[in-house]
Amino acid sequence: GHKGLGNLKQWNFVVFNANAPEEQHVAGIQYFNWLASSQDNLDLWLMGIDGTNYKKEENMRFSEIEGVDAARNYRRMWYVSGMSGRFQRQPLDLPDSALETLTFLTTADNWVFNPYEQFEADTKALELDAAKLNAVYLEAVHGLMSGQMPTDEARAMCKRMLDDAGRQTYKEKLQAQIDAFIAAHPA
Repeated sequence: GHKGLGNLKQWNFVVFNANAPEEQHVAGIQYFNWLASSQDNLDLWLMGIDGTNYKKEENMRFSEIEGVDAARNYRRMWYVSGMSGRFQRQPLDLPDSALETLTFLTTADNWVFNPYEQFEADTKALELDAAKLNAVYLEAVHGLMSGQMPTDEARAMCKRMLDDAGRQTYKEKLQAQIDAFIAAHPA
């Protein structure tokens, strides 16, 4: 059959403050190392306290505790937790069809992964170029965004202003970074 295009990058809501002292960075990494070291730690992070917030069941399932107000109960979904969804316990009463879907979606063999998705631009090297483009961007797109100019005229003005500010040079530098990455990481 056909496979979906997989993406290995996980965007979540767990971040480190770049301006924090190094010891806080180290402590944060140590915490995540601890967190990922056992399912019990992950359960605590994602679900709360077993017996208080939920009841741990077999096969990565959980059940609710009678009398616990679900609206006030602790839960953190995997996608905002910094952890893979395969570590999230599922409700005991989850329909089999939903579990089959989750199993499919979390099985790597069902996806084709793009080897180049790991590329990240060296934005520091492009900082000056980006600053020049950002300086004119709002003025350049004003005619398009506001509708105060005919579209063809506004588009031409936008392109001209961005090109005059170095858009093509920026694109060439970024393309060179991408080309270098691809050369260093053949598929």
